[in-house]
Amino acid sequence: MVDEHGLHGYVSHGCIDADIKRHAELAMQSGDIHTVLYGAGSPYMDLRLPCGGSLELLFLPNPDIEPLIQAVKSLDRREEATVCISPTLGLVTDIGLDTQNFRYRPPARIALAGRGALLRAAARQAVASGFEIMIASPDLDDLEALSDLQPSESLRLGGQTVSLPLDPNTALLCLFHDHSWETELLINALNQQPFYIGALGSVKTHENRRQTLLKLGIKPSQLDRIVGPIGLVMRLKEANAIALSALAQILSLRPAMIEQIDTGQAPTLKQVND
Repeated sequence: MVDEHGLHGYVSHGCIDADIKRHAELAMQSGDIHTVLYGAGSPYMDLRLPCGGSLELLFLPNPDIEPLIQAVKSLDRREEATVCISPTLGLVTDIGLDTQNFRYRPPARIALAGRGALLRAAARQAVASGFEIMIASPDLDDLEALSDLQPSESLRLGGQTVSLPLDPNTALLCLFHDHSWETELLINALNQQPFYIGALGSVKTHENRRQTLLKLGIKPSQLDRIVGPIGLVMRLKEANAIALSALAQILSLRPAMIEQIDTGQAPTLKQVND
């Protein structure tokens, strides 16, 4: 985006940003919607993409921001939002024959349940990795120590029914050594649709967890949704390393934040290998 304050964000990791800014300023001056092709097949031979692909950009001066406002409101409600772009009209409210349509998902979120050093390490690493977080712990000290991270939920466990909102863009990570704390949380998660459910513990611990949940009426097919042991690297001992391994696993499974909706129509803009 380019406005009177300059260029915001980047495209293709900075290879063509200066020229994008120039074209955007020209579009703002003329008021004309137009496209520019970079990379393979582009007339701008001196502006190449290192990947060897191509990137076609649509410049929309003075777009109708109402569709964007509605999209932001949907995302704030943690609902998916669709943005439709016409090569002649710019931002429009509905999918059309010539529109390019993009589905945006709410920001990825992790519900972290646990206590002590591992919970604190995972929470800080999750925020540093760009996740929104929710925190559940039986220890008030943990909740207070992590309050500066501004979690969307901060729940003290013990004596009340657990209710964490776990939508398809949320992961649950249980980090208890005392696994009695996790049972209600896992049952709550299995009744919702988080994209990841993981719980700390060894192979033996995970099998004991499964047996406990089976006795409580959870079906074997549901139990297969629980990841255990967690992480990309097994048998780690240090809190920061365990947290990093688990977060890497969650990142590998996180749904794409943006995807193009295939309507069966020929695309009017293209982005190839970049």
